[in-house]
Amino acid sequence: IVQKFSEKNHNKSQFMTDFIMLKNIKGIIYKKNNVTIKNPPEANIENLDVLPLPARDLFPMERYIPLPNQYKKLPLTNMVVIRGCPYFCTFCDEANTVARMTSPKRVVEEIKIMVESYGIREISFWDDTMTYHRKWMTDFCQRLADEKLDVVWSCYATVQSIDQETLHLMKRAGCWNIFFGFESGDAELLKNMKAHHKNKGPEKIIEVAQWTKDAGIEIRASFMIAVPGETPEKAEEMIQF
Repeated sequence: IVQKFSEKNHNKSQFMTDFIMLKNIKGIIYKKNNVTIKNPPEANIENLDVLPLPARDLFPMERYIPLPNQYKKLPLTNMVVIRGCPYFCTFCDEANTVARMTSPKRVVEEIKIMVESYGIREISFWDDTMTYHRKWMTDFCQRLADEKLDVVWSCYATVQSIDQETLHLMKRAGCWNIFFGFESGDAELLKNMKAHHKNKGPEKIIEVAQWTKDAGIEIRASFMIAVPGETPEKAEEMIQF
């Protein structure tokens, strides 16, 4: 859109009335003669390694500090290395968006640049489910640990995607905090939200929470009430859980 608008010398009228051009911009919705037209979406970028690194030199990172319980060291920056999510939870806008990963080698290279060029001491990973692909996670953690960059990090994870071996490897690579999407301790309610693929129920939640603590990693988590199929009694059980 920006490129085509520039080619029209930033003339809004010319841009909005060139319907041949508009027809060929994927992923947009526009009006032609007062009729709404929706173009087909652009294809996903499958190889995320082809994307350039963020222009962090243009961004005042020192002005953006997370909440007190969400970081250990400063300066901190955010990263997104996995796009999309493989799960189907009905409450989430990222549901069933097909996960694609930046290669572990590229991710560690970017972290190394941030540490050496910007003095970054902590990474907050904002990927929806960073742990969903265990082979990727293992490769990433091993590479990061081998670099000995003295950087810590936090991420998001699901109950079903984690095991004890991975947790200890994550700790060795610098992970200090995991945000889990527990959502509910009721197996029926989890199924109603189609969240049962990432979380089977209360016993597994408790087990994974203990594994995480045993690995020396802190936990934050999300819990939901007023979900489909819930009763006042189930809500109270959730609060107690």
